Amino acid sequence: MNYYTIPPPENLKPYVRCFWVLTHDLEANEPAYVYRSVADGCVEMVFITRVILLKL
Repeated sequence: MNYYTIPPPENLKPYVRCFWVLTHDLEANEPAYVYRSVADGCVEMVFITRVILLKL
């Protein structure tokens, strides 16, 4: 699992503290990973890529 942050471009700095990235690869026999956000007073937008979304 890899986690890192990316600073925003200058024009977004008044509005965005950082972009963060969390990536991981699951083996065929591993269950799906569920990300649960912790309330921290910051707005979060989540972009999911390279997956098949299943109805929960």
